Amino acid sequence: MREERGMIFVGADISSPKKNAGITLIALVITIIVLLILAGLSISMVLGENGVLKNSEEAVQNTKIAEIDEQAEFIAGTAAMEQYQGKSFEESVKIGLKSYQNFNQIPEMSADGKTATITEIETGREYEINSNYNVTYIGTQEDNTVVADGSWNGTVNTPKVSLEMIPIKWNGSNWVVCSTDDPNWYSYDGTNNHWANIMLSDGTYTVSSVTVGQVVQESELRKYVCMDTKIRI
Repeated sequence: MREERGMIFVGADISSPKKNAGITLIALVITIIVLLILAGLSISMVLGENGVLKNSEEAVQNTKIAEIDEQAEFIAGTAAMEQYQGKSFEESVKIGLKSYQNFNQIPEMSADGKTATITEIETGREYEINSNYNVTYIGTQEDNTVVADGSWNGTVNTPKVSLEMIPIKWNGSNWVVCSTDDPNWYSYDGTNNHWANIMLSDGTYTVSSVTVGQVVQESELRKYVCMDTKIRI
């Protein structure tokens, strides 16, 4: 009797060892799948289109831009105070710039001397200060230097006419249809400059029907579009 009792294991279930092993394997697979899903969600939250990393970068950039905008306002404010002390408009702006070495220290003055354009060096952000010392953001240096679309020609971008656009030029008395390689349609060589102008292919004039030299009627000039807004040589 003592030997038989010695072979009894209290609380143990040895009837189906394979069943226990199977349950453990399924639980492991489910755990791995759940972990992979959580890992994918975490990566998406950090590196995705609206992820934490991108949002953080945008926040840093926006903070930097706001700081530069504020600096431009301070430059104008300092310049205004200098003018009250008898300084000229240009001279007062130059004094205002001295406090911020991250700006180009030489303002670009308009032909009439009533506005000054200042440029933040690293970002290329440009601001226009008028004679009342109001500040207007006018874009980046790249935006304001080249606005026409096309390939680089060494000075500015050469504009390219898309479908349904008709190049036109002023011949001294009328607007006429021209070709895109006409030097009087587009030229920025520093001495003989011409705007690049187009008319939309709509109504009386279509790309397939017009010919070079054809006069554009005054009534159709409502469809006229200038391809350049501000070009610097």
